[in-house]
Amino acid sequence: MKNVLVITQYFWPENFKINDLIFKLKKKYNFTVLTGEPNYPEGKIYSKFKINKKKFNYYYNTKVHRVFTITRGNSKIKLFLNYINFIFCASIYSLIFFKKKKFDLIFVCGYSPVFSVIPAIILKKIYKIPVVLWVLDLWPDTLKAMGVIKSNLIINLLHFFINKIYKNCELILVQSNAMLKKISQRVKKKKIIFFPSWAEDIFKKKLSNNKYKKSKGFFNILFAGNMGEAQDIELIFKCAIDLVKKNKKIKWIFVGEGRKYLWLKNRIKKYKVEKYFILLGKKPLNEMPMIYKMADIFLVSLKKKKVFEDTVPGKVQSYMMYGKPLLGLVSGETHKLILTSKSGLVANSGSQRSFKKVLNKFLTLSDSSLNKMGDNAKRFAIKNYDSRISMNKIEKYFNSIIEKK
Repeated sequence: MKNVLVITQYFWPENFKINDLIFKLKKKYNFTVLTGEPNYPEGKIYSKFKINKKKFNYYYNTKVHRVFTITRGNSKIKLFLNYINFIFCASIYSLIFFKKKKFDLIFVCGYSPVFSVIPAIILKKIYKIPVVLWVLDLWPDTLKAMGVIKSNLIINLLHFFINKIYKNCELILVQSNAMLKKISQRVKKKKIIFFPSWAEDIFKKKLSNNKYKKSKGFFNILFAGNMGEAQDIELIFKCAIDLVKKNKKIKWIFVGEGRKYLWLKNRIKKYKVEKYFILLGKKPLNEMPMIYKMADIFLVSLKKKKVFEDTVPGKVQSYMMYGKPLLGLVSGETHKLILTSKSGLVANSGSQRSFKKVLNKFLTLSDSSLNKMGDNAKRFAIKNYDSRISMNKIEKYFNSIIEKK
């Protein structure tokens, strides 16, 4: 088997698609993972990890190397330090501990800033190992949109270095067509391939549910995933409060944590609207299909920022594969995806008026209309986001690069 080094700032027990990729291809490649200590999205090292770190040294017989991590915390400065820390520590670790390792390929997952490719490029320069990068966010655009970096001078410098990084990759995989178009302006188009995320197999079947019960007498809207600055949780809450005042029977279910989790929890208590909200916190992947059964529709949201128009959140694929309608508070790629697949209704990101209008439209739809949207979502996901299709593609990409080595 060929030896593949995977560099990713986030990895199991954090819930990311790279976990699924390694699990599915572990019989095809001999993987080694270089990652940080688990702290996403809460910004605190997982308690289970602190109690027994050795337990997390292997993932289905795949060796996992972890570097010292400055946690994400709850401030922009700590988040910035978290990113820089991983780049520095992973680079040093690679030089010390991977000297005698013979890798055929390095695969970098771009969950964090694209500079996380630097350890891979260092190894490439020394040992002539090809690098494949999977781009999931556009950097530094995302940092600017989140307010982490505001200086245009720094942004332009980062663009210069990022272009250098892209040119040092043998292949770049991107998760949206908008990203493909933008990165194609920086490097040769033949090096870039559209490669969207996939839905985990667990979402193909609706599991029996004895633990999570659907709220009767309510229209149930479920949001799953990171509750951060980018997801516009504040706008969602404002609209929810307005609809509570109008006596709309909507139950809001949030699964996950993040920077806005405590903010939302405190607001719910302040406004005394506990009846209309369920905060489940972070849940393991194997419970998610049971939790999804609580919903009438799924919510995906992103703030009104130009950079977010180019991305499709990873939850969209699992939402669609489960087969229920989507409510989008989004613009750009995700907006187009929901409308093209006829899998739901969409409000313009950043617009309370548009969001409330679409919510009210959902409340008037018949069960047959909702079921039709859900069926459309399922069909689209099976055709475009089935994990078998994605794994066949990634295997083909890996092998083509390794053969050219």
